[in-house]
Amino acid sequence: MIINKWIVTILPQFIAYCQLTKQKKQEKTMIDLQEKVDLLFTHPPRGQRLTYSDVQRLGNVEPAALSRIRSGQTKEPSYLTVQGLANAFQIPVDYFYAPMSRDEAIDY
Repeated sequence: MIINKWIVTILPQFIAYCQLTKQKKQEKTMIDLQEKVDLLFTHPPRGQRLTYSDVQRLGNVEPAALSRIRSGQTKEPSYLTVQGLANAFQIPVDYFYAPMSRDEAIDY
């Protein structure tokens, strides 16, 4: 009898709690644009590491702009800057705007 009561009352609450905890954990693991840009330099797509000079040459993005983004001083760079980064690293622009975890960004 006690087990049945537990299954009916406690178990659904426990399941709801676990789902909420999992959802909150996933929300916390989403990374921002600053970390995405940083990952492009530390875990580059196709393994080709680029320098700030490379990004300037390939994407027309100033090294100072990169530094401001990576340091967090610029939270929302212009679309042209984002497009330049995408061109330099040969990735789609949506990489910068799509919500994703750190692991997803590395595997992108």
